[in-house]
Amino acid sequence: MKIAITSSNSISNKKFDKIYLWDGGQESFKNKSVPLFLEQNADHFRRKYLSYIDHIGSHLINEKNLKEYFFDNENFSHWYMTEISEKNPQKTNIIYDVLRCFALAEMLQKENPTVIKYFGVSVEVKDVIADLWNIKSKNARHKIKASEKNNWIKIKFISKGIVYLMLQLLSRAFLRKSYQKQNLKKNATSALICSYIMESGEEVTSLEKRITKYWGGLPDIIKNEGHSITWLHIPISNKIWAPKKATIDCIDILNEKSQNDRHLILGNCFTFDMWIKIFIKWLGLVRIEASIRDNKKIFYHSQSGLNLWSFYKVFWYDSIIGTKAIAHLYLREMLDQVVKNESSKKIGLYLYEGQPWECAMLHSWRIYNHGKIIGVQHSSIGNWHLNNFNYQNECLPDMIAVNGSAAMKEFTNSGIPSYKLVSVEAIRYLYLKIQKPKTHSNSNSQRILILGDIDIKSTKIMLNDLAPLIKKNSLDRVYSFRPHPATKSDAIKLMKFITLNSANSIHEALLECDKVICANGTSASLDAYFMGKDVLIHRSESSINLNPLIGYPGCKIYKNIEELNALLSEVYIGKEVPDRTISHFWLDDDLVRWRELITNI
Repeated sequence: MKIAITSSNSISNKKFDKIYLWDGGQESFKNKSVPLFLEQNADHFRRKYLSYIDHIGSHLINEKNLKEYFFDNENFSHWYMTEISEKNPQKTNIIYDVLRCFALAEMLQKENPTVIKYFGVSVEVKDVIADLWNIKSKNARHKIKASEKNNWIKIKFISKGIVYLMLQLLSRAFLRKSYQKQNLKKNATSALICSYIMESGEEVTSLEKRITKYWGGLPDIIKNEGHSITWLHIPISNKIWAPKKATIDCIDILNEKSQNDRHLILGNCFTFDMWIKIFIKWLGLVRIEASIRDNKKIFYHSQSGLNLWSFYKVFWYDSIIGTKAIAHLYLREMLDQVVKNESSKKIGLYLYEGQPWECAMLHSWRIYNHGKIIGVQHSSIGNWHLNNFNYQNECLPDMIAVNGSAAMKEFTNSGIPSYKLVSVEAIRYLYLKIQKPKTHSNSNSQRILILGDIDIKSTKIMLNDLAPLIKKNSLDRVYSFRPHPATKSDAIKLMKFITLNSANSIHEALLECDKVICANGTSASLDAYFMGKDVLIHRSESSINLNPLIGYPGCKIYKNIEELNALLSEVYIGKEVPDRTISHFWLDDDLVRWRELITNI
């Protein structure tokens, strides 16, 4: 049987018995869509992927599993801080490629291919499928000796690691003075809240609004139970974890304004001794990695017969011996320093997202015998938000505060123990309870708001697809763009043909528009949907489907500019938007669930 695996729809049916569409497309008797099969069996493949990552961590090396192999002197495994263990599909498209390989392997089970040809798919896909069926493609790359190639890759990542270590040392040299200044206010507190701060620095009023957005009236409930609060602000950064001076100044002002609360920023507890400790730990990781003789064997998936080392090779080296390894070692040490130096805490809360730093913080929290710690699920999650689903108990808090029935269903289906899950109000979305459905504007011009994603690549793809439509300067449409706050500086560079939305909040921006175009993964599509807006979500089958509104009536998906133009051309003038029951979240202004939870701790 002759089979083609292609990312294009232009392959001739006559030459092949079956054509598998890697990036999706129109199905027929011969043409089969891999993304469609994946979506139709989403629960099955999610469980399969989560089980696979757990299996990797349990792989035995010298009578120790991989997690134990990476234990440090404090019995914390560096494995939990690798990108492989994190499994965040918003940070890489490799996870989607692996999921599609799982799907394709099952689709091919009933076939008996004698020839497999590839068109437009990556080298990694070719290697994995060819290895499974032992059929080499004619257009496959020339391979050099594997061990020789791996040695060159190791040298590259070790060299980058050394450079990164020196950059970290230089970038943090000025922080010691600020750390001493903040520690002047070291009054004992009995609660800890971990939150995020923008890496570019924020005005104090902006940070206070961010705290209110994430935490609402919860700090007052905690204080009413007799607790004072230490706030640990974690800078959002993809490059370097040294906070900028403007950010530190903002925290200093907050401390001057606060009476009983105390504000810290992660990263300003740097010392040269800490740098030496990180350097020694990194050398230990280099030694451990060098002792592993057969990396490829670790990534073999016996259930499907796939060996996925080709996909994870870069992740492995970067997370174990490269710059990511060093960044995560910094996180580990700084979090340990903060948690160790804090007075005994009865309660801790943090924003639950499955980030690597969360595992490190949980380990230190338990080592130093603090009280209960709660991971707060503050946004939405869907089937493919794999970073939220952990099998490792070490990376799970005492409780996960779940903000609605939709999230509770996803957590339960993923296999997280039910005793870890507790229902609470969705603080970030409480304003939706009093939000009435809006009528569409009677203006002759449609006001169209475009919402970006935290994944800048996804935003860029969406804006590039929209460019021809926006550049027409149609009089009946007015476009504005609102980037994700964490990517604002990068997103503005893409805005050569569209106006930046100037509203103070997503709520205000949505009040001023008629229709909303969303990047696939942004949770802001929920705000738009429940505020009664017409939501049009960009969906590219070449990337994983992180749309939080999958299956919701009235949510419209478009894959190309023709479909979008047709949706935008629909007439809604004067038409009432039907009321939408907000069953996605638990909403109660009195925060009854939260009060009960905090009181019982």
